[in-house]
Amino acid sequence: MSSRPQTRSTAVAISPLLLRDYRKRLDDAADGAVAWIEITPQAIQDGILSEAQVGVTGRFAPGTSFATAITAMSGVVWIHHIGAGVDRLLGPGVRPGVTITNSAGAYAPAIAEYVIAGMIRMSRGLDDWLDGQKQRTWRSRIDGARSELYRSRLGIVGYGAIGRHLAHAAKGLGMEIWATKRTPTIATAEPIDRLLGANQLEELLEHCDYVVIAASLNTSSRGLIGASELGHMRRGAVLINVARGAIVDQGALVMALQEGRLSAALLDVTDPEPLPANSPLWDTPRLWITPHISGETRPGYGRAIDIFCANLRLYLSGQSRGMGNLVDIPAHS
Repeated sequence: MSSRPQTRSTAVAISPLLLRDYRKRLDDAADGAVAWIEITPQAIQDGILSEAQVGVTGRFAPGTSFATAITAMSGVVWIHHIGAGVDRLLGPGVRPGVTITNSAGAYAPAIAEYVIAGMIRMSRGLDDWLDGQKQRTWRSRIDGARSELYRSRLGIVGYGAIGRHLAHAAKGLGMEIWATKRTPTIATAEPIDRLLGANQLEELLEHCDYVVIAASLNTSSRGLIGASELGHMRRGAVLINVARGAIVDQGALVMALQEGRLSAALLDVTDPEPLPANSPLWDTPRLWITPHISGETRPGYGRAIDIFCANLRLYLSGQSRGMGNLVDIPAHS
């Protein structure tokens, strides 16, 4: 049950699920200086959220959302997003001047593993073998002969924390790694064979066997992969999107798969979400869809909470200017 914060405490509005699962970590970081306010429909109705100086996004029970709660946080000065991309957070409920931080990087290991699993699944035709099991059929090895990731070329669109984890993992499998980045500078320790600028996207698409979208959604990346870009992809290539659904023209992707120009695609994100039951994506051949779960692991949530806790300690000690993972709002608008 929500309760009003104590006098002189910093009031932090947070998901009840996060507070339940990570209470000890949160209390240790608060060191007695925080009054936690659970974000619930009752708290919104009672006006309690207006007393919160800090808001934390997160997992919510059905019927509750941070987008609704933020409109009731009239006194909020800092919002921490438990995820990475803040595009859905930026709306009329977020007042100008509010500091926004995120947990970028926390889910990178899980997302990298998801991509590797997807590439192996498609290259080795695991779905065919599993269908054989369902049918109690011992299929011929020749019928199931497929490719391998070794010595194939992986293209990463958006070389940030996710791209870096993915590149390290893929390099260990013997893949050649290309990537695009807004500012293509590279350190010798990076596992990249070729780092390209954002204006060299077509070159990456033309030469890679697997293309993974890991860029943030902003004005320059919305609709970045359209019919023209898909047409530049190597015939038989695979597209994987773990970023945001709006980066890819889904209608053009359906056409590319139906015409056989791409061998397969894997979408962990769609536009919109949840994906409507009448969407043509569901019935598109060689397209695999998961409901935005590539980063959802308990360790990943734990790392996200740790980022918030580190910033909370700084905030409470009057060192908010030193907080990490600050979000550049113009870059995400």
